[in-house]
Amino acid sequence: MIEVQARDRVLHLGFGDGSATRDFARRASLGLVLGVDPSDDAVRHARKLSVEIENVMFVTGAFTDVPWQDAFFSVVLSEAAVPDWTRAAREIFRVAAPGGRVYIMNPPPDGEALFRSAGFDPVRVDGLRLEARKPVF
Repeated sequence: MIEVQARDRVLHLGFGDGSATRDFARRASLGLVLGVDPSDDAVRHARKLSVEIENVMFVTGAFTDVPWQDAFFSVVLSEAAVPDWTRAAREIFRVAAPGGRVYIMNPPPDGEALFRSAGFDPVRVDGLRLEARKPVF
């Protein structure tokens, strides 16, 4: 289970139909949830299904160039197939807040090494799930 608290700021990369993203928004009721997907169609569809939820946004974008400020998200997660995990891990590090939690479903085979080299510590892979945390400096 992915832990999401009421005040979390959640980034969901590759959100499908947005149902999980909407669930995160309900759990982060005092926070913000941003869904990013490279597909304009997926973004339009998710927006249509989410008009009643005030703290969720869906935008078109690349996982290697998230359209948001540095060190903002307390939770970052992805269930998507990512073409360039090296760049994506660095971008996730950029937008994750100090102490931010990262959950990657179906990580690449070298995911632990990639996320460590991006700056995350600790990093743990358990089967088809990678969990990491951005250090607090």
